[in-house]
Amino acid sequence: MEKLVHVKNTFYTTTITVIIVSLIISLSLAVQIATSRQQSIKQINTSVANLSHTLDVYTEGIMRQSEMLITTVSDIIEFMA
Repeated sequence: MEKLVHVKNTFYTTTITVIIVSLIISLSLAVQIATSRQQSIKQINTSVANLSHTLDVYTEGIMRQSEMLITTVSDIIEFMA
């Protein structure tokens, strides 16, 4: 009878230990997932800001080129007229 009680106690202790370890691992994974998510969002926001700036600079360059072309064509037309 004592052996049966000892086996039951050992089983319950082992079960509780496994449950506690599983909960700790789950909590650790949840924290890692949340941290990774926040880092990914920050990286995406930085990438979007960099892309927006790059497109702005590119658009300004295109506008300047277009303005110079229009000015040149206008000067040629005035010279020919």
